[in-house]
Amino acid sequence: RFGYLSQHNGKWTATVDGVEGPAYEEVSFLIRFSPDESHYAYVAKKGDGWFVVADGREGQPWDQIEEDSLVFSADSKHLAYAARKGAAAYAILDGALSPAYEEVDLEGPVFSPDGKRVAYWARLAPEAAKQDESAIPGLTAAQAAEVLEKLRKGEKVELSFELTGGTGMFGAPCWSPVVDGVPGPRYDQKGSPIVFSPDSKRVAYAAAPTGDNKTHVYLDGVAGPALNQLGNLEDIARDPLAPRLWPIRFSPDSSRVAYAGWIAGKQVLLVDGVPW
Repeated sequence: RFGYLSQHNGKWTATVDGVEGPAYEEVSFLIRFSPDESHYAYVAKKGDGWFVVADGREGQPWDQIEEDSLVFSADSKHLAYAARKGAAAYAILDGALSPAYEEVDLEGPVFSPDGKRVAYWARLAPEAAKQDESAIPGLTAAQAAEVLEKLRKGEKVELSFELTGGTGMFGAPCWSPVVDGVPGPRYDQKGSPIVFSPDSKRVAYAAAPTGDNKTHVYLDGVAGPALNQLGNLEDIARDPLAPRLWPIRFSPDSSRVAYAGWIAGKQVLLVDGVPW
């Protein structure tokens, strides 16, 4: 299949297999095809709203859609992306919305190899933080009130409070891995994309827990050794986003996992959490 974008009289259209689609004020740079090439999708703007156009049909309007988050499942049966409306961010799976979050990671949802599971990183929404006192553990009532007030005003929270054993970068452990719609533990920082095993049964990711300046790789919810950094420091020096390019790798039979990291000033390869 073949698709391209074109502009006529100030309007943009996407043409797929020779069939020109509707005209929009703006269209994303990429037309994404599903792995089996039976479906396609792109992001377009009309009026004040952004839409995902899938197989020629418009989805609901959003204030913002993360174009890079648009992804088909490996079996081509599902489509997911991240979007924002007002102060709330959502992950959208086949048109169904997740709960409201303060932020959904720019990389958006990740499908398991069999296409039956989906995961993404999300930060707690201001509304949820307001209702859930445990969302800001380790803070005094005054500190928590200050954080919530800033969130209600739509301000970014870049405060540093002393917590047991360390410092919380964002004033609260707000990042959660959401797997199959269920939020996991909250962390100060996320350290890697979420990875499914080849058999789609296991889940791994890297994160920094509350009060710990170290990064840990979590396999099925169990933390591995503390790392000064996940990945290669030379790549990190060249590109701060480099750690995200160093994937956590499962073996083909899904029984083992490996990743690179730095411990006590030395780079090591860890297999099943043990330095190789």
